[in-house]
Amino acid sequence: MGAWTPPGALRAYAYLGQNEFNMHHWADAVRRGNTFMTSGPLLLFHADGRAPGDEIALGAGGGSVEVQAEAKSYVDIHSLKLCSMEKLWLRAKIAEGPVK
Repeated sequence: MGAWTPPGALRAYAYLGQNEFNMHHWADAVRRGNTFMTSGPLLLFHADGRAPGDEIALGAGGGSVEVQAEAKSYVDIHSLKLCSMEKLWLRAKIAEGPVK
């Protein structure tokens, strides 16, 4: 980020679950890693029912993980990419056209 980046263009969010929004609960969520950053839409994301930052243990042979994702945006969304640590896991176009 530099001087050319408009204020608010990059945002960090902490998932508090059902906890009241206050500094103590926000700091706890950040320490647990229940966070994400975005320069686009607000993302609601769970993998196997767990929030961002939670750990999912798979057996030695690997396994599958069910992902639920929702994006809220004031601009049209045409596609979704799911990636982690520079690996692209899924790229999907929205079949019905742009949504908000």
